[in-house]
Amino acid sequence: MRTRKILVGLALGTTLALGAVAAPAQAAPAASSVDTRGPADARNAAAVKHFYSSHQTIGACYNRGNYWMSQHPSWTASCERFPGHDGVVKWHLYMWY
Repeated sequence: MRTRKILVGLALGTTLALGAVAAPAQAAPAASSVDTRGPADARNAAAVKHFYSSHQTIGACYNRGNYWMSQHPSWTASCERFPGHDGVVKWHLYMWY
């Protein structure tokens, strides 16, 4: 009788332990909502404004924007004037691509 209780307890404990170990492995993640579009698809999407750099003069800002637009003809640039994180008023270059 005592041997039977030991075997039943051992079998039950093993089943519970294996179930606990296997449960996380069985849980499959849900379908990912990550954007899987390729670069060609991204080019056809609407342009997004990206900060590029800060400049002391508007001429320097335009020169840097023109340089990048010459490298990437589909991009556009804009220079906006406002205080930076250091409190100094600068020209900030934004690229649209």
